[in-house]
Amino acid sequence: MSKAESQFSPVYLIYGCLAEKAAHGYEIHQRISSDLGFVWSISQSQLYTLLKRLEKQNLIVGELQLQDGRPDRKKFQLSMKAKQSYQAWLYSPVWVSMRALRMELLTKIYFLSSQDPDAIEELISKQIEKIEISLKSIAAQKEIIADEQIINQISMEIKYSQIQMMFEFLKQFNIDQVRR
Repeated sequence: MSKAESQFSPVYLIYGCLAEKAAHGYEIHQRISSDLGFVWSISQSQLYTLLKRLEKQNLIVGELQLQDGRPDRKKFQLSMKAKQSYQAWLYSPVWVSMRALRMELLTKIYFLSSQDPDAIEELISKQIEKIEISLKSIAAQKEIIADEQIINQISMEIKYSQIQMMFEFLKQFNIDQVRR
């Protein structure tokens, strides 16, 4: 999966919710808000728009449920194609940026904690390896910045420091605190 395909799209967030059980849009929104509200900010209208788009693309299947005295609602489940895409995403390390590490990696850890807790350690190990490669690349880039390019030097130093901090955090990460 490329950086562009996964770059903070809530699609996999929805897939993760539906991978565990079929759900209504309202249930998905409630779960995201309560469990991942400090990681993701998605309004109900954004969620429903995305659900409609995914259904139109045959990535999720909605079953209309009639309700007496209340508006009908749909219960959604993943298509086989979406399940396969979700599984590939779930077990892959994320692009190395602070935002991807904070949003996407934490989302993967969240879903793995209930769907496959034993895989968390391997995902974190793969992520640490990817971060190590990135840190070496950033260090090499820092070396070739001209002395008079002060702002570029500072920018790369900030980037390196942030990624280094996440690297240290993941090396000390306590997997037991997220097991459900």
